[in-house]
Amino acid sequence: MTLYKFAINFMRPLSFLFLRLTHKGRENQPQSGSYIICCNHLSLMDAVLLGIMIKRPIRYMAKKELFRHKVLAFLFKKAGAFPVDRDKADITAIKTSLKILKNGDILGIFPEGTRVKSQADGEANMGVGLLATKANVPILPVHIISKNNKVRLFRKVTIVIGEPMTFDPKPHATNEDFKEISSIVMKKVYSLK
Repeated sequence: MTLYKFAINFMRPLSFLFLRLTHKGRENQPQSGSYIICCNHLSLMDAVLLGIMIKRPIRYMAKKELFRHKVLAFLFKKAGAFPVDRDKADITAIKTSLKILKNGDILGIFPEGTRVKSQADGEANMGVGLLATKANVPILPVHIISKNNKVRLFRKVTIVIGEPMTFDPKPHATNEDFKEISSIVMKKVYSLK
């Protein structure tokens, strides 16, 4: 995670200068314990922007395609990211996520699985609901806002952090239950705009 801290500290002043980065609700982030950050996904910069705003390191679930090149795979892993296969129920990624949460760390997920420009363009995967239910941890909804939903140099970017959401554990939860939780979370994320 040393690379993570270096990258965040390097990018922090650049982001405030070149992206006019602002924030709302930063006080809503839990100061201790594990939780899941769920955020809309506008650009390749999103993980860095969240890392700047969240006071503790975030472990990210990232699409496996980013790990194909050996050098990039090495850098992503050193920064705390781990691969997920978006085309199937990736048991390894789920186990890794649960282990991260069990260790008291923060897990970052973009529930729509890809970059989308508006709520109508994406649909939340059930993984968020599954992880929140199995790990029994809160979800922190976050919304990244930028003009025309595009992150560009010298264009203001605002990170809005909502209040943590909790869901009662369901011993016999189904895939439909997980999908419903994921949908509720993403509705909250988009309501922060």
